[in-house]
Amino acid sequence: MQCDQPLLTADLLRSLVDRFAETDAAIVHPVHAGRRGTPTLFARRLFPELAAVSGDQGGRALVARHAREVATVEVADADVLADMDTPDEYERLKRRVLGLRFQVSGLAGKLKPETLKPETILTRIRHLIVDMDGVLWRGDEPMPGLQEFFGFLHRRQIGFVLATNNSSRTPDQYVAKLARFGVEVAAECILTSAQASAAYLATIAPPGTRVYAIGEDGVMRALVGQGFVLAEEGASYVVVGWDRHLTWDKLTMAALLIHAGAGFIGTNPDSNYPTPRGPVVGNGAQLAALETTTGVAPVVVGKPEPWLYRQALERMGARPETTAVVGDRINTDIAGGVRAGLATVLVLSGIATEADLAASPVRPDLVCADIGDLVHRWGEPVAGSNFSGAKPTGASAEKVSDD
Repeated sequence: MQCDQPLLTADLLRSLVDRFAETDAAIVHPVHAGRRGTPTLFARRLFPELAAVSGDQGGRALVARHAREVATVEVADADVLADMDTPDEYERLKRRVLGLRFQVSGLAGKLKPETLKPETILTRIRHLIVDMDGVLWRGDEPMPGLQEFFGFLHRRQIGFVLATNNSSRTPDQYVAKLARFGVEVAAECILTSAQASAAYLATIAPPGTRVYAIGEDGVMRALVGQGFVLAEEGASYVVVGWDRHLTWDKLTMAALLIHAGAGFIGTNPDSNYPTPRGPVVGNGAQLAALETTTGVAPVVVGKPEPWLYRQALERMGARPETTAVVGDRINTDIAGGVRAGLATVLVLSGIATEADLAASPVRPDLVCADIGDLVHRWGEPVAGSNFSGAKPTGASAEKVSDD
């Protein structure tokens, strides 16, 4: 057990032991949304192998070696498995614990988020982190009220970053797409998981580091923009983003480098990607293939992990308590916002349905049909507004207009 997991429960430990007793598995570990967590239960027969582990491998080598003897316990709440490594994470988990105490204090029945009036939740919001696909558009069709939405943000002086887990496109490509829909924003207002991953890597590796990348233009340009050298031989890191031209050879090179000790970074964990024909393979499936092959779990940067949210807040000069996330995926947009201590707004115009919401343990603060409904509930838009020239970084306002 790790001492930096403050929200572990006795019930989870009992569940691991019960699962071990039921299956006689060599290894039992918890999972959330398909991702492995700790603590891990090892059978006594593995103790000699565990004692022989050296370096910074932990138990991962054993898990990979005995992959067919592993049983799992599903955990609904990701924070139960959260580890506390930074002051920011400490503050977030502290707010979470205080929130849980408040919910059982007897006042929760009067102040549950779903019973609050929208204006009560939105009154304090000065910044937004907004997902794009399923929120601002569907495929190549803009959502109704798209221009009015940005016009409303401009009039209210609400700073925003448009943040997406899709690593395939560059910010300029998103700027051009919005322009086709009659909305002008600066490239600095766009944050992709590829950019966030390259920025994260820049905090642990110097410019000139050799990186092997799987992905499309968005990944390649983000890495080069941070000064990294794209290479195969001698690469110190492997960065994997969504690649619609993925081949066995690419996966093989990545696996060999990871086996040789290269760091493993994933831009985002989305297991699928929505298309007109239905969901197709997403980056999470690519990461799963490499993790299964190597026994090494990637450091994932995109939603719902904290890195992308932190970078979005830094760009805007925003505080968590005055920032909201707007998204259409419960398990990434909303779950990540909750974990980051942000207000959350789920729109039902994309992936998530009412049935998904009813079945999910993750609860957004506000649910809207789409961005038009959000604007209507936040405050009536001016008819026929057409927004131009969104403020990029630091687009916050000390004074909010009254319209």
